[in-house]
Amino acid sequence: MEHGLEFLIVMSLLLQVEAYIKEHIRPLHRSHVITTEQYTWAVAKTTNKVMQHHLLATSASFLISEGEKVKKLAEQYLALYNDQRH
Repeated sequence: MEHGLEFLIVMSLLLQVEAYIKEHIRPLHRSHVITTEQYTWAVAKTTNKVMQHHLLATSASFLISEGEKVKKLAEQYLALYNDQRH
């Protein structure tokens, strides 16, 4: 596979994972339960962790079976953020 095509697949996958995570924690941000800083930090940390475990994936279909784990991870990062700041 060409490097350019590989890059596009990885970026597409990353954006799909990021969108999935954002949709899960966005209500907390919109209702001001969490700050913008918390929101962006948790999205970035969760996305990076998920992508580390799915380096060879060519689609985000793993979210079908692992979606709840990803949501839980995002919530754990939000809790960690709060613990580090207090």
